[in-house]
Amino acid sequence: MRLLKYRHGATLPNNDSGRAALQVLFELGMDGPNAQRLAPWVAGDELSRLIDAAENNWPFWGRNERSTIAQRLVDRLGVTFTEKIDLKLHHLGCNCDPSDVADYFSEQKRERDRARRARNRQRATIRTEVTERTEPPSYWDLIDSDPRAAALAGGVLDFQWWRLSDLTKEAGTRLGAFRGLRSDTLRQAVHRAVIRLERLGIVEAKMQGRSKYVRRVPLSEDLAALEEQAREQEALEEASKGATDEDAT
Repeated sequence: MRLLKYRHGATLPNNDSGRAALQVLFELGMDGPNAQRLAPWVAGDELSRLIDAAENNWPFWGRNERSTIAQRLVDRLGVTFTEKIDLKLHHLGCNCDPSDVADYFSEQKRERDRARRARNRQRATIRTEVTERTEPPSYWDLIDSDPRAAALAGGVLDFQWWRLSDLTKEAGTRLGAFRGLRSDTLRQAVHRAVIRLERLGIVEAKMQGRSKYVRRVPLSEDLAALEEQAREQEALEEASKGATDEDAT
């Protein structure tokens, strides 16, 4: 059914291809009412003819030492290599050389193995950085090892708390390292970058309700600068208040 919906949509077409598919479904046990929901155009004599043809073709599905039922179904439906891969029809073959299918899945496994080894190398790098460093790495230290984490730390994150969903939108809009990613991929990329920055001590996180918030961890020089800004702000407020008092007198 998944294959037929992929090919034809919600209903079978009123043509030879639709009738051939419907007969296969009758042979596999579909009844008349379900068939009419799948092919609203079939009724009366044509419905009876297709059911009779299916009943008379039962020997096709009988015991055969040269092929399995799945292989015979592939022959009847003409399953292509692309359909098998796109629809994940693991229980069916396709009308191509079996060695091509085996080569494809072997290459997929090699890619998964390469990705797993890359993840393991990245985790090992993170553990080494966390163990060996006495201070959190700077923005420039991250550029070579993790460009996305570096972009996030240097381009968006500041000392204010960011809700993770807002940070994701901002990164996708402002940062080239994340621009162009689809929503799910973007969310995963930002999440991985934040986790790495947390492990390296560059950002800290907190949960508020069901939302995660993150911000950059202020270093000693950052704290000194923030204190200086606070003192300047207080001086400006005092000066403004004094001017207001003089105007009032």
